[in-house]
Order: sequence, then structure tokens, then C-alpha cells
Amino acid sequence: MHLRVEVWTRKEDPAVAVAFAGTVATSLKDWEANLRWFLPAHHDQYSVLVSDLVPAFIAIFQKMYPQTPPVIYSTGHSLGGGLAQQFAYALPDALLQQGQNLPRVIQVYAFDPSPVTGYYSLKKQIRMQNSKGLRTDRIFERGEILAVVRSFLALVRPPSMMNPAVRAVRYNFEGIRDPIYAHNIGRFAEALYLSGVEKPSS
Repeated sequence: MHLRVEVWTRKEDPAVAVAFAGTVATSLKDWEANLRWFLPAHHDQYSVLVSDLVPAFIAIFQKMYPQTPPVIYSTGHSLGGGLAQQFAYALPDALLQQGQNLPRVIQVYAFDPSPVTGYYSLKKQIRMQNSKGLRTDRIFERGEILAVVRSFLALVRPPSMMNPAVRAVRYNFEGIRDPIYAHNIGRFAEALYLSGVEKPSS
């Protein structure tokens, strides 16, 4: 399915970061995932995330953190940004029902994210439980290609203000130029680094 993910851990002040890769232009599987709104009941990375990745993550997480679970962050670029959001919504509540501490994503950092998040493909009880207290920053360069799609969708369905709290964080490093060029995560990451992550433009 071409789902690519890395999990990073920090021992001091324990934390876990789950990072999802974005679209590879030559990957048909990635484009099928990007177009899942138009391909109903299609098996793609979003499906595999729920059916395979989340159970595997929970099993390993329980072994590594049998007592107090650390905070979890998820992140990704483009398609990976959409998957990072779905991952935050998808962690099961079975452990909570067993009286165990429930691992939960507290913050999503989605860079130039896909508008597809898989939110409504999850059971309502699960997505609502995981949305409590969740914060999501959708971070992007002004004029990048998916910003237009997200802006249009925001007119139809404004981003949630709470549970989850979704915030658009816009930068303007390049000025408005080629929207595909502006979507490049390498250039965006370099600009963020060199700027010292200055205050985003309004």
C-alpha cells in the first residue's frame, strides 16, 4: 500500500513522535489515497493505517510503556499530513475499557496537508474520544497547491475550534509563485529552519 511511517521516541521527558511520509509523484497507490473521496470503499493507506498500523503500534506501545504512557505527537507532509490526522483520531478505546491508560495523540503537526483526513471513515465513538483535547496545526506556505482546496472546504465546513482544535498556520517565505513549487517540503523546512520559525503571517 506504500504506507511509510517512522516512530521516534524520547527517553527524557518521555514522548513519542509518529511521522508519515507524503506523496511520491510516481506512486499510483499514493494518488489513490489522495483521491479516496472519489474512490468509495477503496483499500488504501488510510485503510491500512486503521487495520494494520494502529493495532501494531498499540501492541508495541503497551510493552514499552506498561505504566504511565508518554505524550504522543503525529506529523507528516501532504498525504502524510492527512494520515497524521487520521492516526490521531484512530487510536482505539479498548485499553480504556480495560482500565488501562489510553495512549493518545495530543498534537498533530500537518505540513501542507491533504484535506483528506479519514475522519468520517472511523467509528464515531472512536474519533470523538480521540478528538477530546486534541490540537492540530495545519502549517503551510502561502499559495501552495493544497491551500486552495483547504480554503474552499473551510467555507463549506469551517475547521473545528475545539475537540479537536484545528489551527491554520500560514507562512509567506516565497511570495505567491508556482503553487507546486510552494508545496515542496524541502524548501519549506529549510525556510522554517533559517527563519528560526518566526511568527506566521496572518
